[in-house]
Amino acid sequence: MPTLIVRLLVVLGLSVLFGVGCSSMPRSSGDLDQRSGCSLVVAERTQVGTQVVMDVHVSGCRDQNGNLLERTPAVDRVAHAIWQSLELPVDAVRVSVSAPGASAEGTLTTIARDELTERFGRGPSGVVWPVRDWPNETIWVVLPLAYLAVGMAMLLLVRGIRRAGLVVVLLRR
Repeated sequence: MPTLIVRLLVVLGLSVLFGVGCSSMPRSSGDLDQRSGCSLVVAERTQVGTQVVMDVHVSGCRDQNGNLLERTPAVDRVAHAIWQSLELPVDAVRVSVSAPGASAEGTLTTIARDELTERFGRGPSGVVWPVRDWPNETIWVVLPLAYLAVGMAMLLLVRGIRRAGLVVVLLRR
């Protein structure tokens, strides 16, 4: 029985290590890194007051020759890629460009929907729906731990009952 507990603890430790570790690492949203020529593009719909804004954080934007782009051309390229790939309409696109290896927060540039339509053509049509407020994501770490704790408690209870000599018979029809 102790080896079973040790195995379960090892599995729990590995699942927490890999589950939390992998989800906290930034990675590009969809194929936006290929569309924009940047090494990392993370896009997320957020609610800013009454407006729905596509927040985009990018780094490592390069031109065709492999040289790093200045901030303004990088913002234009990323905004164009985002505007052409949106499925749901937004009120604005907010782009933050940072240099590779620098802090994740760069200077924010906000481009309104009218300007995006004028510069890059018609984007997604329809009504802009508010962003849904998702619950706290720590539940997805705590929930498997709770299931594991309940399972372990049930195993220990059954083991104790069995040692006490109690026999439980289940009948099915």
